[in-house]
Amino acid sequence: MLRPTDKQFKPTAATIGGSFICLIIWFAGRAWAAVLPRGDRLEKKWREAKENEDTPLPRYIKFAKLINGGPFGLKEHAVAAITASSASNGTASIEVFTTQNLYYPDNPLSPMLVILGTLSIGLFGYGLTGLFRPVTVDNAESVYWSQIPLLSLLQNLHWSDLRTSKKMRWFWYAFGFMTIYQIIPGYMFPWLNSVSIPCLAAMHATGAKAEILTNIFGGALNNEGLGILNFSFDWQYASSLYTKR
Repeated sequence: MLRPTDKQFKPTAATIGGSFICLIIWFAGRAWAAVLPRGDRLEKKWREAKENEDTPLPRYIKFAKLINGGPFGLKEHAVAAITASSASNGTASIEVFTTQNLYYPDNPLSPMLVILGTLSIGLFGYGLTGLFRPVTVDNAESVYWSQIPLLSLLQNLHWSDLRTSKKMRWFWYAFGFMTIYQIIPGYMFPWLNSVSIPCLAAMHATGAKAEILTNIFGGALNNEGLGILNFSFDWQYASSLYTKR
């Protein structure tokens, strides 16, 4: 049984890597550029039909250039990958306010404070990078080895012909296999981590009765309960107990 003040938002946690984000953006960007009207092509046709080159562009062409200005190139791909990677890691700052709500429920925080605090925590690292730019960015000896595979992936996606590439086919094979396999360790095994018969029997309990049952028999998550009469079918716990003996 879970309490509404638990810090963990979901029963499973999924980590998205930079390479996966880069590949998804590549497919989405190419589809975006192919399906939506191209602003540069519309402008070219409109200029050819007009004799005066100084005539202002219509609003629909300006809007088309805004959402789809041209082909999806390396520059657009890199900017989108950086933005998506930063956004995927920015929600970690919310845990600060979640802990505040968990341990100090009598001291509520205003929505404006939470929003501004989340923005300030997320932008603090960018501010430090800007201050130390001569060392972290401009210095030629500052090589970030963890980003080299991502840079190689960007170059191969835009500078190689992937229509007949074996690498792309093997990527889809591995992607499909990992998607199916992730159901087992990501969703099935956590169910077997902790099984509490009293909690299952009283899953519809509410109020003070649910609080007492959770404090005594709960314990699958941190700060939940004593975990009395809980059973675990996770092989990691069994192997750790066997090793200690």
